[in-house]
Amino acid sequence: MKIVYQYPHYEEYEICEETSFFQELKQEIGPVTFKDVCAVLLIALVGIIALEVFVYFNPEWNQPMHQEVECEQNCAAKPEKKVRAQKTLYILQHPEYLDSIGLTRSNILNVTAMAKKPIVQEWIDRFSTPGRHQNRLRAALQGCKPHKQRIKQHFRKHGQPEELFYVFVIESGCDMNARSSEGALGPAQFISETGKRYGLAPKDRTSLGKSLTAVTKYFSDLHNAFDNYGCSIMSFNTGENRVARELLEMHQTGEVVKDCWALLDSEDTFDELSQRSRDEVFNYLPQIIAAACLDNDRCKRSV
Repeated sequence: MKIVYQYPHYEEYEICEETSFFQELKQEIGPVTFKDVCAVLLIALVGIIALEVFVYFNPEWNQPMHQEVECEQNCAAKPEKKVRAQKTLYILQHPEYLDSIGLTRSNILNVTAMAKKPIVQEWIDRFSTPGRHQNRLRAALQGCKPHKQRIKQHFRKHGQPEELFYVFVIESGCDMNARSSEGALGPAQFISETGKRYGLAPKDRTSLGKSLTAVTKYFSDLHNAFDNYGCSIMSFNTGENRVARELLEMHQTGEVVKDCWALLDSEDTFDELSQRSRDEVFNYLPQIIAAACLDNDRCKRSV
């Protein structure tokens, strides 16, 4: 049976007559009031809250049933994730963190031995071949020439390798007003935070004498932590905590780590950096060794 409703100015709407089932259901339930709807919603809300509380205190209950089976079948085939060392690592305050690695201890910077590294040889070739790299090194050495003996003598006086002079060469060419896009300033290119740590006011970073004193203190702390000047130079550029973290991560994978050159031989180190920053880290120490080798005629080649 059909009931046809007529509405003015509208088409006819055909509505099926309610079946006897729904009629009986309405009679049993009775009219639904607003209070009934609120009661149902309240019961549902209480149930959801109870379930959330249960899951919070029983997190394993929420794990997929098939997870363990899948892992048994597929986990062996998945590549191992890089072991991450503690993110906040204050290595200058806690040098004992590195005791387990067994870094080669050295109080000198053996330029002749380091110059044999392939990546250093690449920079020796670039610096000794006419082009922009050679021009840049020549300009830097010329800029540092008036300060060369003063800087070397200062390092020797404090029991540090005089070859640390080439940190100034590569950093700024001894330009007192050199400024980087990251905010590093002065001949040693101290950022504000590191400069402040070693007693440099913002304007002091452009002073060679005050920067040299701060650099000496910084290298003293770095060598105390790493007991290795190669690692100390790398840390001067990219930060001691980052270098220490990379050393620990490499050591935790089972690799033998004798010095920081191992970090430059791996494709997996410093992978959290941008490609530009990573290239700078990988080339910083090799450039300093190459410059020291060429300037002291140890490479039998000239700039």
